[in-house]
Amino acid sequence: LPQDSVKAVSFYQKAATLGHDGAKCYLADFYKTGQYLPLNEKKAFELYKEAADNGYLNGIYYVGKCYLMGTGTEIDTATAIGYLRDAALEGVGPACAYMGDFYNYGIYLPGNADSAIYYYYEGSKSDNPTCDYQMGQFLNSMGAYSKALEFYNSAAKNGNLMALVKLADALQNGRGIEADPEKALQLLQYAAQNGCYEAHCDLGFAYLNGLGCQPNE
Repeated sequence: LPQDSVKAVSFYQKAATLGHDGAKCYLADFYKTGQYLPLNEKKAFELYKEAADNGYLNGIYYVGKCYLMGTGTEIDTATAIGYLRDAALEGVGPACAYMGDFYNYGIYLPGNADSAIYYYYEGSKSDNPTCDYQMGQFLNSMGAYSKALEFYNSAAKNGNLMALVKLADALQNGRGIEADPEKALQLLQYAAQNGCYEAHCDLGFAYLNGLGCQPNE
């Protein structure tokens, strides 16, 4: 079928009128971004809230995010955390990433590594790239290098560029995997080309020291 955003919106609106919570969230996305519908953050929040009140997990997550960011409503971090926690406990990956970060960095909640790991691990079950990357970080710091690489690989497959940098580091140093400086260089080049500043720095070090390439003197 040819793309027809006007017709698509009309079907989402009909579905939402009939009580479809997924359609409400699609319409909320449109209002929040101003794509396909006029920008209206208040209307976006109302639609997310309707879906959340019906127990729709993505709606619960987005209501939490709205309260956190002040999108269509006043900022209320305590209420935001309540919604995000509820979504995270049901395995919603992005909500798990938020909760993990709150505990990991001591933002809005007291720092607690065990709680951070719990939420990151739950989020990793749905292949959330942030959760996978952070699980890799915790395992790497514990010396569980091979296990860390499993999470870095999963994060990288889902677009996390810092995970590529960590994989490259492991390949350069033979940490948890057989050393392969040339492969490491390829990963760094890909990450750098896609805007990862850390990869640019590591590429400089690689070229300066001839890691996977001829040293640039």
